[in-house]
Parts: sequence; C-alpha cells; structure tokens
Amino acid sequence: MANTFWNDFSWAARGRQRRKVIEILDKPKMATEIKKETHIALTNASRVLVQFEKRAL
Repeated sequence: MANTFWNDFSWAARGRQRRKVIEILDKPKMATEIKKETHIALTNASRVLVQFEKRAL
C-alpha cells in the first residue's frame, strides 16, 4: 500500500502540468475550469484528468 502511494506521488510530481492541476484541485473541476486557472491548453488539462482517472487518483 505504501509503495503504491509513493509510486503515485512520484508520478504526479514528475509532471509540471500534473503538479499545476494538483495545486488548484480544491474541489471537482471541469477541464475548462482547470484551463482557465492554470493557463495550460484545454487538451492538456483534459489529458491530465484522464491520466488521474486511469490511476484512480
């Protein structure tokens, strides 16, 4: 269990866009809201959310 936590943590920390998204996720948000708050492209915001979902984060 702890190993999974550290794997997920290191995966999230390695990505600049993933870090930006984590910093602003204080509640569930749509990709368009993430785009506006982080100034990353909509496709990238959507991709990050899909990646989080695949990893069950």
